Amino acid sequence: MVKIVKVVLIVTSFFLFVGGCFSLGKFETKEQKAQTLDKSLQTLQQQYIDLSRENEGLKAQINKLTSDLAEVSGDRDRLVESKKGLEESLKSTADAKNRKIVELSQLISDLERENTKLKEEIVNLRKVKEEEIQKTSRTYEEMLEKTKSEISKGAQSSVEERSGTLSVGEKPKRPMVSEPTNAIDVSAFIKNELGKFSEGRILYNPPDKMRVGAPEKVEVRISKNIKEDIKKGLKGSGTAKIETLEKVGTYMTVKLWGDAFSIEPKDLGPQFVSEDRFTEWAWKVTPLKSGKQDLHLKVSLRIKIPGNGEEMRDWPEFYKEINVEVNPPFTIKEFMKKYWQWIITALILPFLAWAWKIFSNNRDTGKAN
Repeated sequence: MVKIVKVVLIVTSFFLFVGGCFSLGKFETKEQKAQTLDKSLQTLQQQYIDLSRENEGLKAQINKLTSDLAEVSGDRDRLVESKKGLEESLKSTADAKNRKIVELSQLISDLERENTKLKEEIVNLRKVKEEEIQKTSRTYEEMLEKTKSEISKGAQSSVEERSGTLSVGEKPKRPMVSEPTNAIDVSAFIKNELGKFSEGRILYNPPDKMRVGAPEKVEVRISKNIKEDIKKGLKGSGTAKIETLEKVGTYMTVKLWGDAFSIEPKDLGPQFVSEDRFTEWAWKVTPLKSGKQDLHLKVSLRIKIPGNGEEMRDWPEFYKEINVEVNPPFTIKEFMKKYWQWIITALILPFLAWAWKIFSNNRDTGKAN
């Protein structure tokens, strides 16, 4: 009986132990689930806090956008008002400009009529001056001829007077003849002629940069009319520069030169300069060397002196430093043009030597066979 009781107790204790272990495992599993749920709850709480903050930021942005929209609406209203004001201002400005254009057109017409009258007066004055010059020239020529004839007659009469008193072998002495009192004073004449000429302007347009072998057009214009637009219609690429000439005569000569340039044509000769329109000289200028090269311009005024040819009065030179850049294709072309014989020789001789070697080898092979 006691053994049965012990067995029952042992079995009961075993089942109680097994049940306790099973209950303990379930408890630990539930505790782990509780911890996991707690962490999930904390994560959800943090997300809720973050979402709350983002919500507050979005509310602030919405408030800012609302205020910006109100400001934009106000700006739009102000812009509409400004646009209306600008349209009215532009309309009034356009009306004022139209009135000004009409006034200027009338003024231009008046100036053209006055210019026509001045041209007619200038033509008449020129005719009078030309007649005076021709008359003065004829007077000077008559005076010179008269002086020459008087000198000739005086020399002949002196020889005739002394011819009877000369001994054998004696040479007649040269008669003493005084200088004519009516000879032309060239210096005074030139000074007087220069006083008749008026001030003018000169335009020239050499470029600042050029390339070796690349031609550029260089133009020079001289005008007596200081109101004329002498820049109109220029073909050269250089920037036009205008300077004042102290005196501009009826005939002017312009010369362009530079040691490092090819200039065509070389000499254009003197040209007539009218009162109402500019006179132009033009050259094709081609640089021959790279680097900083100098281009010179000389302007001369021609004064015709009755009985003594003409006098050229030079003004100070105009000087331009041009930066000439290297142009490899042109350099190679010029090199080929200059040394083409040597280049062809250097290319042909090796080929001939190679051909002769092959021919010699073939001939020796044929003989051996």
